Amino acid sequence: MRVITGLGVLGIGLVGCGGAQLPSTADPLGEAVRIVSGVQGSPEVIGCGDVHIVVYGSADHHALIATIHGDLAADATTTGQPVLRQLPLPDADVDLRVVWGDHVSEPECNDVPSGATVIRGEALPISGNLELEVIPDGYGTVDFPTGHATLLLEDVVFEDPITGVQRTLQQLEAADVSIGWLPG
Repeated sequence: MRVITGLGVLGIGLVGCGGAQLPSTADPLGEAVRIVSGVQGSPEVIGCGDVHIVVYGSADHHALIATIHGDLAADATTTGQPVLRQLPLPDADVDLRVVWGDHVSEPECNDVPSGATVIRGEALPISGNLELEVIPDGYGTVDFPTGHATLLLEDVVFEDPITGVQRTLQQLEAADVSIGWLPG
């Protein structure tokens, strides 16, 4: 079961439309945060690796990409117990970004990406909190750990390093995301 909940975004922007290319807005970061948080539309979620989670809009113009380092799926598989991490952002063990462009989720957890991805902008966290719980699924091994992860982000301020624009993601929860498997 996957659940995405978004409890709002601080900041304003223009509502975009679908299509083959990213709609032009005055606030692409604000729109990206609204879309991945579920405030605008119903985002999709994919996961893989130890631990990589992607939340993206159905038109694939906006995505939140999170990689949490530290062999959490391996630890959960080895011990047979859930593993919980709570981290302030930014953190050296977390690669987190919001991106916008075309086909932005395609290279993530994909065996054969088409190469059509165009990233037009990205924003990185400058503050906020991340919580990740990894639950082993009983099928993983030491060499191939698998499980399910729940990612919770709260009060994360993202900043576009080029424009300096900041937007706050108040809350995002991606629940019961399959992780551990590797594409290929």
